[in-house]
Amino acid sequence: MPPPAVYLISRTTDRADDLVALELRRRAVPFRRFNVDLFPQHASVAFDPVAGTLTLDGQDASTLLCGEARVWCRGLRFPRPAGDDTTRYVLDESADLLTGVFACSPPAKWLNHPDAVTAASNKARQLRLAAQLGFPVPATVLTNDLRTVGAHHLAHPASVSKPVTGRLFTVDGRPVSVYTAPLTGSGAERAAKTAPFCAQERLTGEDVRVTVIGSRCHAVAIATRSDTVDWRLARDEDVEYREITLPPDVRDFVLDLAGAFGLRYAAVDLFRAEDRYHFLEVNPGGQWAWLEHACGTPLTRLIVDELLGEEVHAWPGSRRSRCSGR
Repeated sequence: MPPPAVYLISRTTDRADDLVALELRRRAVPFRRFNVDLFPQHASVAFDPVAGTLTLDGQDASTLLCGEARVWCRGLRFPRPAGDDTTRYVLDESADLLTGVFACSPPAKWLNHPDAVTAASNKARQLRLAAQLGFPVPATVLTNDLRTVGAHHLAHPASVSKPVTGRLFTVDGRPVSVYTAPLTGSGAERAAKTAPFCAQERLTGEDVRVTVIGSRCHAVAIATRSDTVDWRLARDEDVEYREITLPPDVRDFVLDLAGAFGLRYAAVDLFRAEDRYHFLEVNPGGQWAWLEHACGTPLTRLIVDELLGEEVHAWPGSRRSRCSGR
């Protein structure tokens, strides 16, 4: 029996996915890469919903519809350039077609299925599910009402503001991202509306990034000597990483959360305050290469192992269990 087809649903600019492609080439595993940012100008799709056939760039890809292919996908991240109504129409039509086509593919062998990525990307849903699973969540409110913000700030003076989605946007032609920042009460007592955002209690301790790969996870504590609220804005030399082992109940929560969203890969952000772990958010398409570089853990190899359905190899100092760390 021939090996199953392997696909990468990606973007031309995705350097993390390039690592997956390089690992597949190292193993001499044939694969096909379809970059959604090339569609529709430079890539073609033909889908027959009655016959159940699909071609991508003129090549048969019907195995995607049968659930036979193994697929790596960190979400259908379509470009959002500024443009006129015609440009936006073309992009919306393209996004709807690809979303619908891939929705017809059974999710079992996707890592991750686009529908799962979409469901897991909603911060309100993440936080609510974490609370329902009984995991501690910092005092949080998602709102556009400044009076609500003022009440939260009075109850939790040490709080931060976060974006609801964290997506990039453009200012004067340059991409801009909103980072976590201190929350102030200035003007919050007024009856006024603003762009929606997340106000969250700020805890004292350290961030923990958990990379979920199948039924395993890899936890890294992140500490910074910088005064910045968001460690991503600190200088590289002021940030320290160390591998840790999660308590069994925390490990089970992380896996239960990923499983509830149908994720086989996820980057879960926790915060440890006085040995108590709190949930912050889950990124179903989060980066991992920087942790691989910082800690030496072969995360790309483990991802490809999971993608191909192969035995997951242990790394030095790890236990062959659901969740490992040093």
